[in-house]
Amino acid sequence: MSIESESDKILSSADDEILYDENIKRLLGDKSVLARILKGYVFECKDMSYDEIETCIEGTPEINKRPVDPGMSNSPHITGMNTEDKVPFEGAVYYDVYFYILLPGAEKIKIIIDLEAQKRKKQTYDLSERGIFYCARMLSAEQGREFYHSEYQKLKKVYSIWIAVTDDPDEQNTAVEYTITEKNLVGHLANPGRYDLMTVVIINVSDESIVNAKEGDPLALHRFIEAIIGKLDVKDKIRILQDEYGIRMTSGMEGRLMNMCNLSSSLVEKCRGWTRGLY
Repeated sequence: MSIESESDKILSSADDEILYDENIKRLLGDKSVLARILKGYVFECKDMSYDEIETCIEGTPEINKRPVDPGMSNSPHITGMNTEDKVPFEGAVYYDVYFYILLPGAEKIKIIIDLEAQKRKKQTYDLSERGIFYCARMLSAEQGREFYHSEYQKLKKVYSIWIAVTDDPDEQNTAVEYTITEKNLVGHLANPGRYDLMTVVIINVSDESIVNAKEGDPLALHRFIEAIIGKLDVKDKIRILQDEYGIRMTSGMEGRLMNMCNLSSSLVEKCRGWTRGLY
């Protein structure tokens, strides 16, 4: 195989994977989908209805627009997919889905949320470490946007929620939360202050199978997510999302689900073709 054809093969595969990931992120960034994830794993939303949560999501969630890197989160937004030239922030890492909610009440409480879709693979760091870093970046980026100078009392709570696709059966169908908790070392402090400012949630799912769980089951949200990202026929995806979870299916959502199915089939066929020497 020539160098040119090998490069074409890699670029073609990368393009399909990027488009596949982009469709996943835009599906997860839909407010009706976010509402179900927030109710399941954001403590402040547990007692709210899906409709109430949707109304709390301010504006349009940002998809691949806000940089993670230090000194850039406070900068003007850079729009576009990961394939675009991002000069002057070339090589920057972007939050997958970045948004905030305003909780109802006399004094509206703002919570900033990052939702990430990640394929689990062997790497030098644990996903929880990356999630903590993202939370730390979100907090530090509030200076100059949410507060100035030493007004730390104005810090807003942040969540980094990770949907981790894994083929490890011991990891699948689990969810883990990491928070800052109080531990009195000497005596008991009655009023320790407001320290619960960052939470990392990792939801481990499979894209090869879909768990059998009904509404109210602890794994119902896993089934919901797997119905979106899993390797199911698009008709089955739509049926599950509509009939079991009450998702109002739009033409945009249907199109993204169809795109994912087509791109998934394309990637499988390319892999088979490369094995047989067809590409």
